[in-house]
Amino acid sequence: MKAAWLALGILALTSAVAAKAQPYELDGFSSTAFRLERLEIKDRASADPPSLIVPAGWRVWRDAKDQLRLGSADRNYMVELTQIAVAHGGDPAAGRKSLVDPIRRLLEDRSARDLRVAERGGTLLIEATVPVGGRVAGALTHSVVQFWTDPRDAHVSGFQIEVRPQAREPAVTVEIVRLFREQLLRGSLAPPPSVIDRLPPPRSEDRYDFRSLRPVTPFGFMALRVPSTWRQENDGDVVGYYDPRPGSPELWIGYHIVIRHHDRGGAVYRKMDAPYRRENKSDDRRRVQWMISDGTEDRAMILIVDLFMAESDADRPEFKELVQIVDEQLHRMRIGRPPAEKEATIETGKRPNDTAPARRP
Repeated sequence: MKAAWLALGILALTSAVAAKAQPYELDGFSSTAFRLERLEIKDRASADPPSLIVPAGWRVWRDAKDQLRLGSADRNYMVELTQIAVAHGGDPAAGRKSLVDPIRRLLEDRSARDLRVAERGGTLLIEATVPVGGRVAGALTHSVVQFWTDPRDAHVSGFQIEVRPQAREPAVTVEIVRLFREQLLRGSLAPPPSVIDRLPPPRSEDRYDFRSLRPVTPFGFMALRVPSTWRQENDGDVVGYYDPRPGSPELWIGYHIVIRHHDRGGAVYRKMDAPYRRENKSDDRRRVQWMISDGTEDRAMILIVDLFMAESDADRPEFKELVQIVDEQLHRMRIGRPPAEKEATIETGKRPNDTAPARRP
Protein backbone atom coordinates (compact mmCIF):
# COMPACT_ATOMS: atom_id res chain seq x y z
CA MET A 1 0.00 0.00 0.00
CA LYS A 2 2.83 2.37 0.90
CA ALA A 3 4.47 1.62 -2.42
CA ALA A 4 1.25 2.54 -4.24
CA TRP A 5 0.99 5.85 -2.37
CA LEU A 6 4.67 6.54 -3.08
CA ALA A 7 4.15 5.83 -6.77
CA LEU A 8 1.16 8.15 -6.83
CA GLY A 9 3.20 10.84 -5.07
CA ILE A 10 6.05 10.55 -7.55
CA LEU A 11 3.56 10.64 -10.43
CA ALA A 12 1.91 13.78 -9.04
CA LEU A 13 5.28 15.48 -8.49
CA THR A 14 6.44 14.54 -11.99
CA SER A 15 3.20 15.90 -13.47
CA ALA A 16 3.56 19.15 -11.54
CA VAL A 17 7.15 19.62 -12.72
CA ALA A 18 6.14 18.78 -16.27
CA ALA A 19 3.24 21.23 -16.11
CA LYS A 20 5.56 23.93 -14.81
CA ALA A 21 7.99 23.27 -17.66
CA GLN A 22 5.28 23.54 -20.27
CA PRO A 23 5.65 26.78 -22.23
CA TYR A 24 3.10 29.52 -22.06
CA GLU A 25 1.64 30.04 -25.52
CA LEU A 26 -0.29 32.82 -27.25
CA ASP A 27 -1.00 33.31 -30.96
CA GLY A 28 1.89 31.11 -32.05
CA PHE A 29 4.46 32.53 -29.59
CA SER A 30 5.71 30.74 -26.49
CA SER A 31 7.74 31.26 -23.32
CA THR A 32 8.85 29.01 -20.48
CA ALA A 33 9.66 31.94 -18.16
CA PHE A 34 6.47 34.06 -18.08
CA ARG A 35 2.89 34.25 -19.19
CA LEU A 36 2.09 36.12 -22.38
CA GLU A 37 -0.54 38.69 -23.28
CA ARG A 38 -1.28 40.95 -26.24
CA LEU A 39 -0.62 44.61 -25.46
CA GLU A 40 -2.51 47.19 -27.50
CA ILE A 41 -0.22 50.00 -28.71
CA LYS A 42 -2.49 53.05 -28.86
CA ASP A 43 -0.54 55.83 -30.52
CA ARG A 44 -2.15 59.24 -31.02
CA ALA A 45 -1.46 59.03 -34.75
CA SER A 46 -2.29 55.30 -35.06
CA ALA A 47 1.11 54.98 -36.74
CA ASP A 48 2.53 52.28 -34.45
CA PRO A 49 1.76 48.58 -34.67
CA PRO A 50 -1.70 47.91 -33.23
CA SER A 51 -0.47 45.31 -30.74
CA LEU A 52 2.47 43.16 -29.67
CA ILE A 53 2.86 39.96 -27.64
CA VAL A 54 4.59 40.85 -24.33
CA PRO A 55 5.13 39.32 -20.88
CA ALA A 56 1.97 39.56 -18.78
CA GLY A 57 1.74 42.79 -16.77
CA TRP A 58 3.75 44.96 -19.16
CA ARG A 59 2.43 48.38 -20.11
CA VAL A 60 3.05 51.19 -22.57
CA TRP A 61 4.01 54.82 -21.82
CA ARG A 62 5.81 57.86 -23.23
CA ASP A 63 9.20 59.05 -22.01
CA ALA A 64 10.38 62.64 -21.47
CA LYS A 65 11.04 63.02 -25.21
CA ASP A 66 7.53 61.81 -26.10
CA GLN A 67 8.97 58.53 -27.40
CA LEU A 68 6.65 55.54 -27.14
CA ARG A 69 8.03 52.80 -24.88
CA LEU A 70 6.76 49.57 -23.42
CA GLY A 71 8.08 47.42 -20.63
CA SER A 72 7.71 45.88 -17.20
CA ALA A 73 5.95 47.82 -14.45
CA ASP A 74 9.23 48.13 -12.48
CA ARG A 75 10.95 49.37 -15.68
CA ASN A 76 13.74 46.82 -15.32
CA TYR A 77 12.93 45.99 -18.92
CA MET A 78 12.15 48.81 -21.36
CA VAL A 79 11.62 48.45 -25.10
CA GLU A 80 11.85 51.21 -27.69
CA LEU A 81 10.41 50.68 -31.16
CA THR A 82 12.31 51.76 -34.28
CA GLN A 83 10.55 52.38 -37.62
CA ILE A 84 12.17 54.35 -40.46
CA ALA A 85 11.50 54.43 -44.21
CA VAL A 86 13.67 56.29 -46.72
CA ALA A 87 12.97 56.62 -50.46
CA HIS A 88 15.77 54.89 -52.40
CA GLY A 89 15.16 56.59 -55.76
CA GLY A 90 15.13 53.38 -57.74
CA ASP A 91 18.34 51.96 -56.23
CA PRO A 92 17.26 49.55 -53.44
CA ALA A 93 20.82 48.37 -52.69
CA ALA A 94 22.07 51.93 -52.20
CA GLY A 95 19.02 52.78 -50.11
CA ARG A 96 19.56 49.89 -47.74
CA LYS A 97 23.27 50.63 -47.52
CA SER A 98 22.49 54.23 -46.52
CA LEU A 99 20.63 52.87 -43.48
CA VAL A 100 22.75 49.85 -42.61
CA ASP A 101 26.21 51.44 -42.61
CA PRO A 102 25.44 54.28 -40.13
CA ILE A 103 23.73 51.88 -37.71
CA ARG A 104 26.64 49.44 -37.84
CA ARG A 105 29.10 52.28 -37.18
CA LEU A 106 26.94 53.52 -34.31
CA LEU A 107 26.89 50.09 -32.69
CA GLU A 108 30.65 49.73 -33.12
CA ASP A 109 31.26 53.21 -31.67
CA ARG A 110 29.20 52.23 -28.62
CA SER A 111 31.38 49.18 -27.97
CA ALA A 112 28.71 46.72 -29.04
CA ARG A 113 29.25 43.11 -28.05
CA ASP A 114 28.19 40.02 -30.00
CA LEU A 115 27.60 42.09 -33.16
CA ARG A 116 25.98 39.79 -35.72
CA VAL A 117 24.85 40.52 -39.28
CA ALA A 118 22.89 37.95 -41.28
CA GLU A 119 20.83 37.79 -44.47
CA ARG A 120 17.39 36.21 -44.02
CA GLY A 121 15.13 35.82 -47.04
CA GLY A 122 15.84 39.18 -48.63
CA THR A 123 16.15 41.06 -45.33
CA LEU A 124 19.25 41.96 -43.34
CA LEU A 125 19.24 41.36 -39.58
CA ILE A 126 21.69 43.12 -37.24
CA GLU A 127 21.88 42.08 -33.58
CA ALA A 128 24.14 43.36 -30.81
CA THR A 129 24.39 43.97 -27.07
CA VAL A 130 25.32 47.55 -26.17
CA PRO A 131 26.28 49.06 -22.77
CA VAL A 132 23.90 51.90 -21.87
CA GLY A 133 25.58 55.20 -21.05
CA GLY A 134 24.22 57.99 -18.93
CA ARG A 135 20.85 56.79 -17.62
CA VAL A 136 21.61 53.63 -15.63
CA ALA A 137 25.14 52.41 -14.96
CA GLY A 138 25.55 48.75 -15.80
CA ALA A 139 22.44 48.51 -17.99
CA LEU A 140 22.60 46.77 -21.35
CA THR A 141 20.57 47.24 -24.51
CA HIS A 142 19.84 44.27 -26.75
CA SER A 143 19.46 45.69 -30.25
CA VAL A 144 17.57 43.69 -32.90
CA VAL A 145 17.17 45.61 -36.18
CA GLN A 146 15.90 44.43 -39.57
CA PHE A 147 16.40 46.05 -42.99
CA TRP A 148 14.52 45.44 -46.22
CA THR A 149 13.43 47.23 -49.38
CA ASP A 150 10.30 47.52 -51.46
CA PRO A 151 9.85 49.17 -54.88
CA ARG A 152 9.90 52.66 -53.33
CA ASP A 153 11.62 52.65 -49.94
CA ALA A 154 14.37 51.20 -47.81
CA HIS A 155 13.00 50.21 -44.39
CA VAL A 156 14.51 49.72 -40.97
CA SER A 157 12.49 48.38 -38.05
CA GLY A 158 13.53 46.93 -34.76
CA PHE A 159 13.56 46.78 -30.98
CA GLN A 160 16.02 48.29 -28.52
CA ILE A 161 15.54 46.26 -25.32
CA GLU A 162 17.12 47.92 -22.29
CA VAL A 163 17.82 45.63 -19.33
CA ARG A 164 18.70 47.24 -16.00
CA PRO A 165 21.29 45.62 -13.69
CA GLN A 166 18.67 44.60 -11.12
CA ALA A 167 17.01 42.33 -13.69
CA ARG A 168 19.29 39.46 -12.74
CA GLU A 169 17.43 36.54 -14.25
CA PRO A 170 19.37 35.69 -17.42
CA ALA A 171 16.81 33.10 -18.49
CA VAL A 172 14.04 35.73 -18.42
CA THR A 173 16.16 38.19 -20.42
CA VAL A 174 16.94 35.55 -23.04
CA GLU A 175 13.23 34.75 -23.38
CA ILE A 176 12.27 38.45 -23.71
CA VAL A 177 14.88 39.09 -26.42
CA ARG A 178 13.78 35.94 -28.25
CA LEU A 179 10.11 36.95 -28.05
CA PHE A 180 10.67 40.35 -29.66
CA ARG A 181 13.15 38.95 -32.18
CA GLU A 182 10.58 36.41 -33.38
CA GLN A 183 7.90 39.09 -33.72
CA LEU A 184 10.28 41.23 -35.78
CA LEU A 185 11.10 38.33 -38.11
CA ARG A 186 7.39 37.57 -38.53
CA GLY A 187 6.70 41.14 -39.65
CA SER A 188 5.04 42.55 -36.54
CA LEU A 189 6.62 45.97 -37.22
CA ALA A 190 6.09 45.96 -40.98
CA PRO A 191 4.21 49.08 -42.08
CA PRO A 192 0.59 48.60 -43.12
CA PRO A 193 -0.21 48.81 -46.84
CA SER A 194 -0.17 52.36 -48.15
CA VAL A 195 -2.76 54.07 -50.30
CA ILE A 196 -0.01 54.20 -52.93
CA ASP A 197 -0.06 50.40 -53.13
CA ARG A 198 -3.72 50.52 -54.14
CA LEU A 199 -3.41 53.17 -56.86
CA PRO A 200 -3.49 52.23 -60.56
CA PRO A 201 -0.18 52.38 -62.50
CA PRO A 202 1.15 55.87 -63.31
CA ARG A 203 -0.15 57.39 -66.52
CA SER A 204 2.06 58.63 -69.35
CA GLU A 205 0.35 62.03 -69.27
CA ASP A 206 1.12 62.62 -65.56
CA ARG A 207 3.32 65.72 -65.19
CA TYR A 208 4.40 65.06 -61.60
CA ASP A 209 5.43 62.01 -59.57
CA PHE A 210 3.62 62.25 -56.23
CA ARG A 211 4.19 58.59 -55.30
CA SER A 212 7.90 58.67 -54.48
CA LEU A 213 8.11 60.07 -50.96
CA ARG A 214 10.86 61.31 -48.66
CA PRO A 215 10.83 62.07 -44.91
CA VAL A 216 10.76 65.70 -43.75
CA THR A 217 10.70 67.29 -40.29
CA PRO A 218 8.72 70.55 -40.30
CA PHE A 219 9.58 72.79 -37.33
CA GLY A 220 12.04 70.14 -36.13
CA PHE A 221 9.59 68.20 -33.96
CA MET A 222 7.15 66.85 -36.54
CA ALA A 223 7.86 64.08 -39.06
CA LEU A 224 5.98 63.02 -42.17
CA ARG A 225 6.69 62.22 -45.81
CA VAL A 226 6.13 64.34 -48.91
CA PRO A 227 6.85 63.79 -52.63
CA SER A 228 10.59 63.38 -53.19
CA THR A 229 10.99 66.34 -55.55
CA TRP A 230 9.37 68.80 -53.12
CA ARG A 231 11.67 71.26 -51.40
CA GLN A 232 11.15 73.02 -48.09
CA GLU A 233 10.51 76.72 -47.51
CA ASN A 234 10.41 78.09 -43.96
CA ASP A 235 8.34 81.22 -43.76
CA GLY A 236 8.68 81.64 -40.00
CA ASP A 237 5.17 80.86 -38.81
CA VAL A 238 4.54 78.24 -41.51
CA VAL A 239 6.61 75.66 -43.38
CA GLY A 240 5.89 74.85 -47.02
CA TYR A 241 6.77 72.04 -49.44
CA TYR A 242 6.51 72.10 -53.25
CA ASP A 243 8.29 71.24 -56.49
CA PRO A 244 10.48 74.08 -57.83
CA ARG A 245 8.88 73.70 -61.27
CA PRO A 246 6.08 76.18 -62.09
CA GLY A 247 2.56 74.94 -61.43
CA SER A 248 3.49 72.59 -58.60
CA PRO A 249 1.00 71.99 -55.79
CA GLU A 250 2.04 73.53 -52.46
CA LEU A 251 1.65 72.08 -48.97
CA TRP A 252 1.79 74.54 -46.04
CA ILE A 253 1.82 73.58 -42.35
CA GLY A 254 1.27 75.88 -39.39
CA TYR A 255 0.50 75.27 -35.73
CA HIS A 256 -0.61 77.04 -32.59
CA ILE A 257 -0.39 75.85 -28.99
CA VAL A 258 -3.82 76.55 -27.60
CA ILE A 259 -3.29 75.29 -24.06
CA ARG A 260 -0.17 74.26 -22.23
CA HIS A 261 -0.19 72.94 -18.68
CA HIS A 262 3.15 72.80 -16.89
CA ASP A 263 1.76 72.02 -13.46
CA ARG A 264 -0.53 69.07 -14.09
CA GLY A 265 -1.21 66.31 -16.56
CA GLY A 266 -3.74 66.50 -19.36
CA ALA A 267 -5.38 64.28 -21.94
CA VAL A 268 -3.45 62.38 -24.62
CA TYR A 269 -5.28 62.36 -27.92
CA ARG A 270 -5.15 62.97 -31.67
CA LYS A 271 -8.18 64.16 -33.64
CA MET A 272 -8.01 64.86 -37.35
CA ASP A 273 -10.80 66.31 -39.44
CA ALA A 274 -11.40 64.88 -42.90
CA PRO A 275 -9.94 67.01 -45.70
CA TYR A 276 -12.37 69.63 -46.93
CA ARG A 277 -12.34 72.28 -49.62
CA ARG A 278 -11.98 75.86 -48.43
CA GLU A 279 -12.89 78.97 -50.33
CA ASN A 280 -9.80 80.76 -51.59
CA LYS A 281 -9.39 84.46 -52.35
CA SER A 282 -8.09 83.56 -55.78
CA ASP A 283 -10.37 81.64 -58.12
CA ASP A 284 -7.44 80.09 -59.97
CA ARG A 285 -6.29 77.97 -57.00
CA ARG A 286 -8.09 75.28 -55.04
CA ARG A 287 -7.36 74.84 -51.34
CA VAL A 288 -7.86 71.56 -49.50
CA GLN A 289 -7.46 71.91 -45.73
CA TRP A 290 -6.89 69.57 -42.80
CA MET A 291 -7.38 70.53 -39.15
CA ILE A 292 -5.49 68.39 -36.62
CA SER A 293 -5.92 68.63 -32.85
CA ASP A 294 -3.09 66.94 -30.98
CA GLY A 295 -2.47 66.71 -27.24
CA THR A 296 0.04 65.12 -24.89
CA GLU A 297 0.14 65.25 -21.11
CA ASP A 298 1.28 68.87 -20.84
CA ARG A 299 0.21 70.62 -24.03
CA ALA A 300 -2.37 70.69 -26.77
CA MET A 301 -2.03 72.23 -30.18
CA ILE A 302 -3.88 72.77 -33.42
CA LEU A 303 -2.20 72.16 -36.78
CA ILE A 304 -3.64 73.63 -39.94
CA VAL A 305 -2.44 72.05 -43.19
CA ASP A 306 -3.30 73.59 -46.57
CA LEU A 307 -2.77 71.96 -49.96
CA PHE A 308 -2.98 74.46 -52.85
CA MET A 309 -3.44 73.35 -56.45
CA ALA A 310 -4.16 75.17 -59.66
CA GLU A 311 -7.90 74.95 -60.26
CA SER A 312 -7.22 73.77 -63.80
CA ASP A 313 -5.24 70.79 -62.42
CA ALA A 314 -7.24 69.91 -59.31
CA ASP A 315 -9.46 67.34 -61.03
CA ARG A 316 -6.64 65.59 -62.87
CA PRO A 317 -6.16 61.97 -61.64
CA GLU A 318 -2.65 62.53 -60.28
CA PHE A 319 -3.79 65.55 -58.24
CA LYS A 320 -6.80 63.69 -56.84
CA GLU A 321 -4.41 60.92 -55.82
CA LEU A 322 -2.18 63.51 -54.17
CA VAL A 323 -5.01 64.47 -51.80
CA GLN A 324 -5.29 60.81 -50.74
CA ILE A 325 -1.51 60.52 -50.28
CA VAL A 326 -1.29 63.70 -48.17
CA ASP A 327 -4.27 62.59 -46.07
CA GLU A 328 -2.60 59.26 -45.28
CA GLN A 329 0.75 60.85 -44.46
CA LEU A 330 -0.92 63.33 -42.10
CA HIS A 331 -2.66 60.45 -40.33
CA ARG A 332 0.72 58.74 -39.91
CA MET A 333 2.77 61.82 -39.06
CA ARG A 334 4.75 61.99 -35.82
CA ILE A 335 4.38 64.98 -33.54
CA GLY A 336 6.85 65.37 -30.67
CA ARG A 337 7.20 68.20 -28.19
CA PRO A 338 7.38 71.76 -29.52
CA PRO A 339 10.13 74.12 -28.29
CA ALA A 340 9.57 74.89 -24.61
CA GLU A 341 9.87 78.63 -25.24
CA LYS A 342 7.26 78.59 -28.02
CA GLU A 343 4.57 81.21 -27.44
CA ALA A 344 1.37 79.64 -26.16
CA THR A 345 -2.07 80.62 -25.01
CA ILE A 346 -3.11 78.95 -21.75
CA GLU A 347 -6.28 78.97 -19.67
CA THR A 348 -5.26 82.05 -17.68
CA GLY A 349 -4.21 83.93 -20.81
CA LYS A 350 -0.62 84.12 -19.54
CA ARG A 351 2.50 82.88 -21.28
CA PRO A 352 4.18 79.70 -19.98
CA ASN A 353 7.04 81.74 -18.48
CA ASP A 354 4.50 83.57 -16.33
CA THR A 355 3.41 80.32 -14.68
CA ALA A 356 5.41 77.24 -13.86
CA PRO A 357 8.82 76.73 -15.53
CA ALA A 358 8.60 75.04 -18.90
CA ARG A 359 9.91 71.48 -19.16
CA ARG A 360 12.62 71.09 -21.75
CA PRO A 361 12.14 68.28 -24.26
